[in-house]
Amino acid sequence: MAPLLSFYMLTNNSEKYLNEILAAVQPIIDEFIILDSGSTDQTRTIAEAAGASWHFRELDSFARQRTHAIGLCTGRWVLTLDDDELPDDALIAELTRLRGSLLTTEIDAYRISRHWTFMGDAVRALYPVSSPDFPIRLHRRVGPSFNGANGVHEALQGADRIALIAVGGVIHRTFETRNEVSEKLDKYTDLAARDLLNQRKRVGAIAAVIHSMGALIKWYLIRRSWQDGALGVRATVFAVQYTWLKYVKAAALRRDFGHTAD
Repeated sequence: MAPLLSFYMLTNNSEKYLNEILAAVQPIIDEFIILDSGSTDQTRTIAEAAGASWHFRELDSFARQRTHAIGLCTGRWVLTLDDDELPDDALIAELTRLRGSLLTTEIDAYRISRHWTFMGDAVRALYPVSSPDFPIRLHRRVGPSFNGANGVHEALQGADRIALIAVGGVIHRTFETRNEVSEKLDKYTDLAARDLLNQRKRVGAIAAVIHSMGALIKWYLIRRSWQDGALGVRATVFAVQYTWLKYVKAAALRRDFGHTAD
């Protein structure tokens, strides 16, 4: 008989919180899957010590990476957390309770509450979302999928009946050092640039300027990052840099390799 609940995580140099996350979910999980894209730290050692099944796939998009990871799972349901999403005790307790109804529920997927931090402090907004947001983190293995989803800010497709787990949540420790900001900015804008080309978006210097100005207005004023003081300014700068870089990189890809980056 297939296991009830598989857990997968996408990793790349994810040792920082891995022990804490795996220890939290271990009591409610039947199967651990780790899909790594090239870690050089202790990620694999930590994962295998916790009983995880280790797999490698080079990262080309997060949507494809998640699709591959789900394909490695054998459970009827799939739970996932990012490598910087730390679940609180209330969420784990609610997942424990919910596990008992997964075989009979008509729900296809469940959202959780995710509270974002930036440089160690809670923020109202951080590109590309307001905080808290409510990503799907528990879903049926068969049916819902990431096929056709955006490569960077991927969203689950095909889940018709979605509920919110209203108890507990995760703290998203997004960026805690300037180096992490720089590394993720470079990594994510590489993927975002390919998304722009695959979606046939207009790219180039003019588009970069217009959309960067839009990001400034949206994130500082509309999403009220100004209320976070100096931290909000840094979060807004990140949104502007992200927007600028993805359009500039997309223009470079189009110039060097043609219109489509897929």
